[in-house]
Amino acid sequence: MRGVLVFVIFGIVNLNLYSAYLYNAKGKVYYKTDDKWILADESKKIDIKDGTEITTERASSVEIYFKDGSKVKIGPLSYYKLLEESESNV
Repeated sequence: MRGVLVFVIFGIVNLNLYSAYLYNAKGKVYYKTDDKWILADESKKIDIKDGTEITTERASSVEIYFKDGSKVKIGPLSYYKLLEESESNV
């Protein structure tokens, strides 16, 4: 029983680490976490947290979906940094 309780608590804490997610990446979209730029996979939803940097190249775009249901579309040749996601700052 103790092992199950630990798993449930870890699952709840893990859900709060991510502020938003990237989805519907088209072309060359890169995101940076922990000083490493990563090419976004076009077919996957990618969880991101505060401090993540996003950049798009020519003819590229991506959508960021937030916990409150809002979204931002990043167009070609753009740079975006997710500083903080909170309901009070929306």
